[in-house]
Amino acid sequence: MSYENVKNELVQAKSMEDVLSLIDRGAPGWVLGFVSGFSPDYQFLADNWNKVCEKNGVSPTQLVIVRTLESNDEEIKKIYDLFAAVLTSSGFLVRRIVDIHICGSCKLALPSQGYYETIVQNKEQGSEFNIPETWSSKCSSC
Repeated sequence: MSYENVKNELVQAKSMEDVLSLIDRGAPGWVLGFVSGFSPDYQFLADNWNKVCEKNGVSPTQLVIVRTLESNDEEIKKIYDLFAAVLTSSGFLVRRIVDIHICGSCKLALPSQGYYETIVQNKEQGSEFNIPETWSSKCSSC
C-alpha cells in the first residue's frame, strides 16, 4: 500500500477501528500489541504522555507497541510516521518493542533494560525524575 493510498484512506476513516484496520493493511505486523499504561515505578513516563495528550486535547488511551519506527524504504518510513502521528493525536503513545518490557505480573509497561540505561544517562546529565536504582523485569510492587 502506498503512502498516498494510506493518507487517502485515513481521511475516510470514521472510527479508531477503521484506523487500526488500515494500520493492519498498510503496515502488516507493525503493531505488536497494546498496554494500558506505565508502571508506577516510572511515573515521569506517564507524566510526559499526559503532557502530549494535553497539548493534543485528548486523554491518554493505551501504549501501542510497534516493531519499529524506522525503515530504509522512505515510503514505509513515511507510512510509519503518519500512523504514529494519527495514533498520538488520538491519545495513544507509540513505543518500539526494543524500548518496552511488559511486567509479567501486572502487564504494565516498563522501560527495556537498554532504554533504562538511556534514562540513567539522561538522569546523570541533570534530568530530574525518580526511577528505581536498578533495572528490573517487574514492577517494584509486583
